[in-house]
Amino acid sequence: MAKVVVVHGIGQQFLGPAQMHRDVAPALRDGVRLADGLRLAAEDISCAFYGDLHFEKGTRSADLPAWDETDVEDGLEVELLMAWWEQAARVDPAVLASEQEGTRGLLGSARPSCCGGRHRP
Repeated sequence: MAKVVVVHGIGQQFLGPAQMHRDVAPALRDGVRLADGLRLAAEDISCAFYGDLHFEKGTRSADLPAWDETDVEDGLEVELLMAWWEQAARVDPAVLASEQEGTRGLLGSARPSCCGGRHRP
C-alpha cells in the first residue's frame, strides 16, 4: 500500500498515472529524503488520476477542433511552419528538406494548400 498519494490538479487530463508518477515521484522522494532523511521507495508513491473522467472513453481530445492544412493562414503561420520544417530538416537527417524531390507532408503535399505553394522555399 502506498505511503503517499499524489492527487493532480487541473490541466492533467492528457496524462495518466504512470506519466505523473514518472515526473513527480523522483522529486518527491528527493524532497522527503532531504527534509527529514526518510527514504521512500518508488512503490511507496501512488498517483491518483481522474483527468480521463472529463472525457467520454476513447475521446480524450474530442474537444479539440479537427484542424488540417486548410486552417493554416498566410503570413506568420506559414512562415513559422516553414521555418520549423527547415530547421528540423537541418538537424534531423530523417526529415527531408522542402526543396528535395518527393517531399510529402502528412496529407500528401509539400505545398500548403492555404497559399497554393507560394511560400515554398
